[in-house]
Amino acid sequence: MHPGTRILISGAGVAGLTCALWLQQKGLCPVVVEKSDSVRTGGFLVSLSHHAYHYAEGLGIMPELRAHSCGIQSSSYHNPGGRSILHLQSRALFSGVDVIQLMRDDLVAILYRRCHQQGIELRFADEIRNLDEQRQVVNVEFASGRQESFEAVIGADGHNSAVRQLVFDADDIRFHHLNLHCAAYRLANVVDIQDKFETHMQRDRYMAVFSSGAGDLGSVFVWDCAEREVPSGDDRRTTLLAAFSHGDAATQRVIAECPGGEDIYMSALKQVEARHWCQNRIALVGDAAHSLTLFSG
Repeated sequence: MHPGTRILISGAGVAGLTCALWLQQKGLCPVVVEKSDSVRTGGFLVSLSHHAYHYAEGLGIMPELRAHSCGIQSSSYHNPGGRSILHLQSRALFSGVDVIQLMRDDLVAILYRRCHQQGIELRFADEIRNLDEQRQVVNVEFASGRQESFEAVIGADGHNSAVRQLVFDADDIRFHHLNLHCAAYRLANVVDIQDKFETHMQRDRYMAVFSSGAGDLGSVFVWDCAEREVPSGDDRRTTLLAAFSHGDAATQRVIAECPGGEDIYMSALKQVEARHWCQNRIALVGDAAHSLTLFSG
């Protein structure tokens, strides 16, 4: 592609914003469209290691990432009664590995600021409605009614990708539903942990709570559930409280801080297996192409 080539990216999450920065660095002209009114917050702990770590260095954002590091020094695993059954030191566990851990919303905020500083066009409250691929361009129709042509389109719109649904044959995509739901939110340090990651396990469910690096905590819950969709609004809080009603003391203190409405992230866990990640001038990246779920690490 020649310098200045216009490429449309659907999705302003980690994958979409990172892709935009790399494309601009290579002399191309990315445009990012996001259906939400602003960048989405929430989520859980993100570990950048090996290639991801070095890509972040290449983008010049490593100093900002280090400033938002969670600073986790140890991790422990607890049985249903709350007793610690395994304790690990991060320094020994990650010896010789380039790795940094931070909250997803901090990572997204850093990527967004860098895109804004670099003058990358970010369009919110709009999304792709239709794609018509021609020999030299892809004609795009947006939900807003706007129509434009781009030399390529990249779907970075998550495991429920609209771009994937518009372009790729259903027979080429397989979904592996894990019959699990997950939830995540930030909260005050009600369990008094410092620079630590704790996992509290029960049968068919577990909670992880960890230092965020900002004085508060991050939490993640995973539990057995065969439903394909998750509840909305305040039903999310009700669902989580019911799922973990018999947890240990630490779990009870954490779920008591669960926010209402859409402030809690909740999703059904599934893997996405695509036979192809690109089709001529249209490609998929991130979870849209190969979602491994949070169990991939």
